[in-house]
Amino acid sequence: MYRPVVLALGALLAACGMAPPKASPADAQRANVQLAELQDGRTLMVRKCGGCHAPPLPKDHTAYEWPSKLDEMADRSKLRSDERHLIQQYFVVMSTR
Repeated sequence: MYRPVVLALGALLAACGMAPPKASPADAQRANVQLAELQDGRTLMVRKCGGCHAPPLPKDHTAYEWPSKLDEMADRSKLRSDERHLIQQYFVVMSTR
């Protein structure tokens, strides 16, 4: 029952234009990172963060603030270090879009 509610919320947010932005090739090039890493970071963030609350938007915090924000939530969401790295990379790159 919980899973359909989360999926419905995600669909509603996407319909309202509040879904986290997708990374583009230009974003990856600007940050000198692989596009697939940014896409993986977004996917992980939506899955891990969206399980408890609406996924945050990169613009919610500055690139400087995102690492400490992730520190606050990494244990609760049981992020492995590689997952945390990808999510942080996505937030930092996309917050400066």
